[in-house]
Order: sequence, then C-alpha cells, then structure tokens
Amino acid sequence: MRSRLFGCHRSCTRKPQLPKHKMPPKSPPKKSASSTKSSGKPPKKPPSAKLSKAEKEKLQKEEEERKLKEEEEARKKAEEEERERLEKERIEREERERLEREEHERHDMEMADLNAVLDNVDSAINSQEEQRRANAKWERYMKCDGSPDPTVTQDINTYMSLWREDKDNSEIKTVLQDSRQLLALIGELEFLMSDTPEGELSESDLGRYRQTIRDLQELLSYKLDEATVDMLKKATAEADIESGNLQKVSKLDDIIVMLWANLNKNPRFKSFEFPGEGFTFELPKPLATADVGIRVIKTAFDHLSPHCRTFYPRKKKVDKSAAPEEEEEKKEEEDTKDGEEGEKEGEDEEKPLDADDEDAKSVASGRKSTTSAAGSTREKEEGENEGKEGEEKGEAEEGEEKEGEGEDKKPTTAEAEEEEELLELDEDVIDLRQFSPLGGVMYMELLQLPPQPVTARGWSIVEVVDENLRRIPYPGEPEDLKKLGATLTLATPAEEKPVAKEASQAQMLLEGPPKDGAAKEGAEGEGEQPAQPEGEAAPPAPVQPTYITPPVGVTIKLPSTVAFYEEPQPARWSWSGKHWRLDGFTDIKYDEENKTLSFKTNTFGLLTVIQDSHLNMPFQSWEIRPRGNNAALFTIIAAIVELEIEIKDDKCCLSQPEDTPELDHLRKKWMAPKDLVKALRAAGVNIFPEPDSSKFVSMTKKDEEAEMLTYRCMAMTLPAFAFSWSKWNAEAGEDRIVMQAAEHLEDEPVNEDDWCCYVQSVRRAKKLKINEFSEEFSVDHAEGSELRSNMYHMLTDSASEKARERIQAANFRFLHCAGELIRATRLFTYS
Repeated sequence: MRSRLFGCHRSCTRKPQLPKHKMPPKSPPKKSASSTKSSGKPPKKPPSAKLSKAEKEKLQKEEEERKLKEEEEARKKAEEEERERLEKERIEREERERLEREEHERHDMEMADLNAVLDNVDSAINSQEEQRRANAKWERYMKCDGSPDPTVTQDINTYMSLWREDKDNSEIKTVLQDSRQLLALIGELEFLMSDTPEGELSESDLGRYRQTIRDLQELLSYKLDEATVDMLKKATAEADIESGNLQKVSKLDDIIVMLWANLNKNPRFKSFEFPGEGFTFELPKPLATADVGIRVIKTAFDHLSPHCRTFYPRKKKVDKSAAPEEEEEKKEEEDTKDGEEGEKEGEDEEKPLDADDEDAKSVASGRKSTTSAAGSTREKEEGENEGKEGEEKGEAEEGEEKEGEGEDKKPTTAEAEEEEELLELDEDVIDLRQFSPLGGVMYMELLQLPPQPVTARGWSIVEVVDENLRRIPYPGEPEDLKKLGATLTLATPAEEKPVAKEASQAQMLLEGPPKDGAAKEGAEGEGEQPAQPEGEAAPPAPVQPTYITPPVGVTIKLPSTVAFYEEPQPARWSWSGKHWRLDGFTDIKYDEENKTLSFKTNTFGLLTVIQDSHLNMPFQSWEIRPRGNNAALFTIIAAIVELEIEIKDDKCCLSQPEDTPELDHLRKKWMAPKDLVKALRAAGVNIFPEPDSSKFVSMTKKDEEAEMLTYRCMAMTLPAFAFSWSKWNAEAGEDRIVMQAAEHLEDEPVNEDDWCCYVQSVRRAKKLKINEFSEEFSVDHAEGSELRSNMYHMLTDSASEKARERIQAANFRFLHCAGELIRATRLFTYS
C-alpha cells in the first residue's frame, strides 16, 4: 500500500524525459566582409598557395614607392622647418641689430643725461655739506663755553698744561667730570678728520691733529692715575666695614673706575665682585696676603686699536719698474680692441645676442692690466718706535734686493706681498681686518699700596713717598713680590720644565752625582771632554730657586649693548708689539645664558673681547622697496640676523629685529647712514664689507664699474621701483649684474608676479626673458623690450606716468642717503 502511494507520488512529481539524441557540431563563425575591410590586410591565402614572381615584384615596387614617398615628405618637412628656423633667426637678428643700432645711437645721449642727473644730486649734496661745515666752523669760533679749539695749537696746549698742573682737584669725581670735555675734544678732532673731504687737509695738519689726540689720551691717563693715588692714600678711612678692604666704584658716561685695596690681608680671601658692574676677580693666595690693590678701568671707547698695524686696510702700490711695460701692453690692447670693433661692425650676424659681453670683457681686461702689478704696503705706524721698525724693514728689503741682483725677478703681486706680511705676524696676533674688539677696553692693573696713615695719641702719622702711581709687574721678580708680603711657592724641577742641561744639574742635587760609567757615556755622547776623577770633579753650579706665580681668575659680564653670535674670545694688549694677542689665557668659559666670560690669565694689563667681523656675510637675500614719498624700507637677511632699515629723507634707522635686546638702544633712532654703519658695527652686527673683506668671506666677484653704476641707478629710481636679490646674479659672470625689479607705488609688500629680471653690464642694461623660476640662466632679452645704456633709463622709459613724476619729484637728500646705504652693503658682491 505504501509503495503504491510513494510510487504514485513519484510518478506525479517526475518530469517527463525527452528522447536522447546527438547534437550536430558547431561551425566556426564566418568573418564578415566589413571586418576584413577594417583590418586593412589582404586575406591570407592558404599555405598551399604561393605568390608568383609578378606578384612579388609588384609588392616590392609598392614598398619602394611608399618609402620614397615618406622620405620625400620628411625632406620637405625638414626643409620647411629649416626655412622657418632661418626666417626666425633672420627676424631675431634684424631685431637685435635694430635694437643695438638704436641703443648705440642714443648711448652717449643717455649716459650724458644720467651723468647730468647724478651731478645735480652730487652738487646739491656737496653744496649742503659745505654749508654745514662752514656753519659748524662758525659756531665753533663763536662758542663761549670755555672749551678750547682743538685745531688751534696754542689753545689746546694751554688747556692741557693748566689741567696737568692742577693738583688741587684730584678727586675722582672731579677728574671724571673734566674728562667729559677732554673726550669731546678728541671726538671733535676725529670727526673733523673723517668729515673733511680728502685733499682739503694738509699732511701737516693731519699729523698735528693725530699728535693732539695722543697727547689728550695721555693726559687723561695721567689724571686718572693721579686720582687713583689720592684714593689709595685715603684707603683706610674709606674701607668697607664688613671686609675691611677698600671697595670703591666711580663712573661717568663712558668711563667706569673700580678700585679694590687689600687692607685686611685675609689669606682666606677668594674672590670679589664689584656690585652692579659685572666684574669679578679671583686673586691667588700669594697676592691675597700682600699690600696690593686692583684697579679696573672700563671704557666704552677703544683708543688702542687705531695704533695697530692691521687696523687700516693695506694700501697697494704699483711697481714703477713694470709700469711702462704695462702701459705699452694696455695701448696694444686698446689698438687691437679698436680694430676688432671695426671688424665686428661688418660681422653682426655672428655677434652673440648679449652684445655687451665683449665690451665688458675688454673694459675689465684693460682695468685688470692696470692693477695687476699693484702691491701692498704696510701701514706706517706713528711714533719713534714705529719709525725705527720701518727703517729696519727698509734695510732688510734693500738687503734682499741686493742678494737677488742679477736674477730674473717677476714683479710681486699685491696678494703675495700681503701674504708675506701676514706671515710675519705671530699666530696669536689678532688681525683687526678680520676681527673686531667689542664692548670697549678694560684696564686691569696690579698696584702697590702707599703707606697708610697711623693714628697715635691724636696724631696722624703718614710716611711721605713718591706721588706717582706704582704698578706691579706680574709675574715679576720674586724679591719685589716678597717685599709686598706675598708668600710665593717654590717650584719643583718637574714644574719648572727646564732644558736638558739644567735638568741634569737638578738631578745631581736631588739624587747625587751620576756613576762613573754614566758620566763617561754622557761625556762621549755630547762630544765633551772626558770625565774627571771624583777628587778633581768641579762642584755643580747652584740652582736658582724658581717661584710659582699662579694665574688670576677674571669673570666679565659682557655689555648689554653688544650682540655676540659666536663664543667671544678674550684678548690682551701687547705694548711692545702694539697689537692685540690671544695667548696668555686658560680655562676660558662662556655662559651664553648669563652673558658672562670667565678665564684665567697670568698677566695684568689691557683686556678686550673680540668677535669675527664677517659672521653675517655673505647675505642670503635682500630687498629694498619705496614707502611713499622720500621713504623706503631696506631688508637684509644676513647669514645669522635679519635686519630692516627704514629710510626717510636724509636719515635712516633700524626697525628690526625686535627680538634682540642688544639692539634696543639703536631701534627707531634716526641718524645719518655713516653713523648707523658705525653704531651697528659697534653693536656686533656688521653687514658692511670693507675693501679687503673678500679675503675672509666668500663673495661673487663683479665688475666694480658696473656694480657702482647699478647702485647709483637703483638709488635714483627707488622712489617708484622696488629691487630684490636674484639667484642668477651668481651665475651671470663677473661682467653682469642681475637683479629683480618691479614698479611699486604702494606701501605694501611686492607681489611675486610683478618681479622681472634685469641685467646691467658696463655697456648696457636690458630686461631678461627669464624669471626667478626659470630652469637655466639665459641672456636673451624679453620680447617687446629695448636695450638701454643703464638701468635708470631702462626703468624710467618703461615706467608709468605716475612713477616718472615720483622719481622726478624725489628729494636729493633721500636719493643720496639711499645710495650711500646701498653702496655700503655691496649687495651684488656679498649675496
């Protein structure tokens, strides 16, 4: 029953089965005619079929015709391209020739126009300066304040004699008050010598002014010594209650006198700091028990460095023997250059686009030929000692010339002579062309105390001694130090580090005489006489005792008005050599956070702190842009610091950086460009190269004539144009000056898209096709621009009417101030 049910169920649900049969095989799809045509290839014949000879020849002929057709088309295309290239070159050549011809026609006229503009500014400035000097001279003549005229010998001699003989006013306060007038007289003479145009002061007047300055400096030193003696005589009465020693500080303006007298003679004395003056000294034990005093005079001025032989730039001299030959060579070069110029007039097609290259090179080569035999001469020092040194050097040079007679000698170049001069200097001697003393000078001296008054039974007894200030040389003779009560330590032979012969004598005293064998060996090795027997041996020479003079510790608080961008170095003055030296210091430590410099020295004397003068060179970039009428903003990003200098009329001031407290005393202080240069250098920020700075810093050598012409043109167009540094200046060569310029009439930063590159050479100026973002440098001029003889006409001719009006209406004082500041930085050479 169940099977039926299930079977019925299956029969009802099973699908009907179709009869099984085989399907026919699928035939491959046939290619349509359209697909065959689209492929572009003839249908392949079955492999059994072969091409006939006629068919092969036909196919080969068709292939050759196709190749010939392609070659003909390529030839026609190349010919067309060549015709286009030649046509383009012809158009460019004709355009270039037209521009050069036009520039050549108006070159003399444009240069005459530029010289007239510059002469007007120079004459106006010269007239103003002459009037200022005349007014100052009249005001000095009419001055009735009792101060003498330092230029009148009789007046200044009377002033110095009266002050030297005045013994009643020897107090330190009175001396400092009187020194204010003396320093003003020195400053007046220095300003007079620097402000007077070259040639207006005779050599005799200059020598007389320099001698007057030295006499005034000597008088100031004499009066300070006199006041110091007066204070030391009263040391006991003015001693400090706690320490029992004299501790006195007197200061006025640029002079600070610190005096300490060892009245207590406490052997446990370690160090003393003058409160508020940032000067700490640590005496060694022998001096802590001696009748000595310490005087420190800090001055904000430096009267010593001008006496160094390395203070002034080394002057170059021309070898007279080589001068005639160079003149002949120069004439020949000029003749050949004239001939070449005549030939080049007919060869304009082969002349390069930058036509001023050859002119610039010829000018540069002519200028180099006149300076190639230039030599350097040592700066003559003043005084009798310097004259003797000059005579000795002259005799030595004459001796060298005599020794070299008969030999073929080439003229010595300036570089070789300067190197020989530098080799004569000791390695510890400071070259003031490379380094600068900063923060003034410190006179630290060890003094002998005069006898102090003794009070007994109502009487004050004082020993009368010499009134002069007695300085103690340190290290000095042990007998002199013992007289002061100093307890010196005897040095051992090992500490003395004597020579070999002295060491053997000391060893004989300590260990006994050497053995006979050793004595014989030593005698034979030294080539001396044979050793004598013991009975006949001479007694050894007595060894002189040697005492140790330990160093003095000094800690200086660096001035708050000087920025130090590297670890400063202490230096001491050498009276014999008249120069600063680096030796004599140990344990030098610089605390940058507290701005203190500590060291140990074995000598007393004159100290200063030096820093490299070229830390901020070369510059990374610069920009100068106008800020309205007769105003501009000058930005220089130097190697370490970024500065902003504002220019307004004939004054300028430092406005940035604001995060350098050492420059707070200069910020927003308007002054003349010369005064700003001097103030920034004194503050440790030197962005003003000297003529010989190229020896100490990498630079981009540029043609001096083209460089100075560019500076003048920049200043004349600054009222309406902004200028900036260009990276192509370093790649343009010596004869080209490359910069960025843009017309700018608003007091806001210049838009980057407004800058254009310009080039100035000795011959002409032009606008370049490249910009600051181009891949490579090119001297091609910009399309639509013209060639001009100078940047002044290049910019003014393309300027707007408003820009021209602003340039013409500019004040000549502003133009001169801007030009003087730009020339002082030498932007194109040191950036």
